[in-house]
Amino acid sequence: MFNNLTNQPKLSVILPCYNVEQYIKEALDSVLAQTLSDIEIIPVDDGSPDNCGEIIKQYSEKYKNIKPIFKKNGGYGSAVNAGLSVATGEYIAILEPDDYIMEDYYNILYLEAISDGLDVCGVNSYCEIRDGAHPKLIQSHWVDNPDYLSFEGVNDYFASGNVGITLKIYKRSFIIEKNIALHEDLRSYHDVPFVAEVLSKSEKTRIIIGTGYYYRKDVITSTTKSKTNFISIVEAVDKVKDLLSNPLLRNKRRAALAGYCLRHLIHYFKLANSRIHSKATAEYIKSNIIDILQENKEIYIHTASKNVINNISPNYNNLKLLKANVIKFNQSPLFTIDTYTQVKSLYSNLSQLYFFSYYAYALGKDEYLKEFRERIAAIINYIPDLVSMPITHFIEKYISDATYDFPKNYNQRWYISFTLYLFKHVNKDRISLAFDSINEARTDTTIARFFPELTNKFPCEYSYLSESFRKTQVIRQSVIHKHEEFLAYIKGKSIAIVGNSPSELGKGHGKEIDSYDVVIRFNNYSTEAKYADDYGRKVNVWAITPGIESLNYQEAFYEYDFVMSPKLGLQLHEERLSIIYNYIIAGGNYFQIDTIDCRRYSDLIIPSVGLYVLHFLMKNKASIGNVGVYGFSPKTATKDNRHYFTGDPVPTSKVRFHDWDREELCINHLKNTFKEHNRKF
Repeated sequence: MFNNLTNQPKLSVILPCYNVEQYIKEALDSVLAQTLSDIEIIPVDDGSPDNCGEIIKQYSEKYKNIKPIFKKNGGYGSAVNAGLSVATGEYIAILEPDDYIMEDYYNILYLEAISDGLDVCGVNSYCEIRDGAHPKLIQSHWVDNPDYLSFEGVNDYFASGNVGITLKIYKRSFIIEKNIALHEDLRSYHDVPFVAEVLSKSEKTRIIIGTGYYYRKDVITSTTKSKTNFISIVEAVDKVKDLLSNPLLRNKRRAALAGYCLRHLIHYFKLANSRIHSKATAEYIKSNIIDILQENKEIYIHTASKNVINNISPNYNNLKLLKANVIKFNQSPLFTIDTYTQVKSLYSNLSQLYFFSYYAYALGKDEYLKEFRERIAAIINYIPDLVSMPITHFIEKYISDATYDFPKNYNQRWYISFTLYLFKHVNKDRISLAFDSINEARTDTTIARFFPELTNKFPCEYSYLSESFRKTQVIRQSVIHKHEEFLAYIKGKSIAIVGNSPSELGKGHGKEIDSYDVVIRFNNYSTEAKYADDYGRKVNVWAITPGIESLNYQEAFYEYDFVMSPKLGLQLHEERLSIIYNYIIAGGNYFQIDTIDCRRYSDLIIPSVGLYVLHFLMKNKASIGNVGVYGFSPKTATKDNRHYFTGDPVPTSKVRFHDWDREELCINHLKNTFKEHNRKF
């Protein structure tokens, strides 16, 4: 990601480890696989008697960003605080070592947090996992606020009893400034007072729709799951009651914190009361519930706790009740191609997509499954290289579900898109699910248009293929070969990337640009002689839009060494298919560059072609010489139409899905990266 130009890690992830040797590798691997770069990983071996210490040591020797701590056993709070004391990240996260996370989990939270300098940023749900079972979505109370949680919003959060210490990231400077740490004298439930203190002191907290944290249920080594530790919840609540003793605390916050305490006590009262051997513990917790009721004139609490309170203290009449508030599937945004071309942020969309993928399957209603099936199919067709655990889980379970009626629900387009996704990213054997359908449809132009990658997956007699299928096979094979040729072509060469912004006018860089070994230009670059002094004349590589019609508007395109375009999941209608095919068979060197890494890097749904190319070269900078960047000024694009070929019905200034301000940040970061690279030569 481009946001952090310093040596400071974007995020420090603390893993307090004790007796989790069978799970810790999965937890560490999930952090190492994060799409957020610059993560500092701090596993803390809290004197674990098993093999945790040795596993941590092995990982730290292999990965430089793992900075382990080995200490005597001091408990969960002591382990987390040890991690906090050495963490250097801009934000802090805590990951339980018997859990794991989705690959985009921290990227989503971090990008949301830095967008407004949040103190705390979290998601509204997590996935509960058990061995051999599909992840189950668990929602918390939803506070719908696109800005920050208001004073009342935080009160609602407390009244619901929400905790989720691992479902949030915390700005490290905020934690230090407010002198917040975990209580080391507690035996368990450290998250209860920690979250209460954090949210009480934070001025900028946001909870977004999303998921991605996989919480392992029924781990027998967990201290909070031990029935002998139910009584420890009282100790944790006592720490929260210390906040209630503050004379400056406003009455509404006091009522909400009292409700927060009661929600936790009531939960463990019910658990203890259901076990014969824990009746004494239940009575002790009950006495603490009564104390809170007597000590607070008003209590704000979730309506689900009303009956328990009425049974324990029928004369208490000062309850203010919070109604249940969770996201409904039918309130979900419509994830379609239009969504992805109109909304600027990739991760804000992914966050909600991941959430509703689990929601749809968890509900199991046929109409919801069908609706969400179509949404995901649209997205993976539009962003074919997008990979995520929630999408994968949804597709695998949906296709393999015994209740699925294939003949009744069959839809060739989405079914093939799903199986192609699984073939590329999960399990190649799963493509056999659609094998017969593809062979039957190999004369169908729809397959070639929407799923060009399938044309090379199956051996078919050439004479049986449709014209579209045949052309697509030629294109796919050529694109792969020419991509390899291009990487060899630029090896060791100096490269100038010349955008079409008027920012170079009057600077006289034309001869400098032409002195590079390779000059890359874009779409409707000007060939007028009056611009030569500033922009030069040399053109070796032409980078064009995925729309490809640009080829019809440039007479000299057969003279280029290469033509390149971003690889997007756009529909190849017959005209585009023919344009590319005719260019290739006439000897043109055309290839495509992958786009998903650039989208993740920039958090943009659709970056400009210039940004795609800059990012592509940045990824391959180790093999090339000096790089010069000219004619890039995204902010001028809002009024300058020269980015596209003459006659394009959608000139730059009318392209609403581009976020030119963010493009400017990305391009400036890439320029700095190339400057550092050039110092080596």
